[in-house]
Amino acid sequence: MALMGQRIMAKLPLGIPKVIATPAAMPTYISEWFGSLDVVVMQVIMEFAGMHNLLSAVISQVAGAVSGMVEESVDYAALELPHPSVAITQMGFNEECAFEVKRLLEERGYHVYPFHANGISDRSMESLISQGFLDGLIDIVPAGLIEELFQGNRAAGMDRLDAPINRGIPLVLAPCTFNVTGAGPTRRDKERFINRPRLQIDEIRFMTRYTPDEMRQGARLYAEKLNRATGPVKFLVPLRGWSSIDKPGSLLHNPREDLAFFEELKARLTCEIPIEELDCNLEDREFARALVESFDTIFKEAHR
Repeated sequence: MALMGQRIMAKLPLGIPKVIATPAAMPTYISEWFGSLDVVVMQVIMEFAGMHNLLSAVISQVAGAVSGMVEESVDYAALELPHPSVAITQMGFNEECAFEVKRLLEERGYHVYPFHANGISDRSMESLISQGFLDGLIDIVPAGLIEELFQGNRAAGMDRLDAPINRGIPLVLAPCTFNVTGAGPTRRDKERFINRPRLQIDEIRFMTRYTPDEMRQGARLYAEKLNRATGPVKFLVPLRGWSSIDKPGSLLHNPREDLAFFEELKARLTCEIPIEELDCNLEDREFARALVESFDTIFKEAHR
């Protein structure tokens, strides 16, 4: 029943109270439920099998949670973001780039909304874009799609990128973490990656590289998406690493293998999408400036 309810909630717009109360709040399910945007998941410690005092108390709490959200809710149907509003994606491996992009955009008068590209927040961003919010996107970390393809921890669904492409809003992309994926204890198919060189980030996060063939498979998927673009799109590529963890000297640094992705992407693209290469790392300020310059140019051209 919780799964059925989630499917319905996923179609509801931002702001309508959504609560899932279930004794089966397992990680696999929760990762799907949070794709519903703004949903509250309440762990019920007993099965719904016959009414008793403990269960009635829990049901009262659930009703109170929904009632409280209804009483404090605003009219989201009338919600408007200031123009121009721009989304950016970020994560721990591109914080310097994201912070600089945000600063530079705000200097130019844009209102910036950062989303954590963890497979959940970027799904929420896509939902907001599809509902008509946000006027443009600098997708520094669009890796949720290749992660979905290979069942990574940051998988964001096969519909990742559909919303900005279908709406035709100005879109600038970077390849942050296209070339690396988690290979720690939380990885579902970690055996596949166990023999690859790994960089330990902390107790549970180990990162390893995708193979050139895996990156080619991912490139074909991105090309299929971008070939449907109805608005201005540009791709920027740093040649000295695609995140803070694959800079020159890192175990994960391998620009020769990285070329596999963009060689395949260029071969598969059927539309005119400019791809600009820069001799820097994604975390360098030079790259952040190039992202903002590119976005500002295509945004202004689209709104003349």
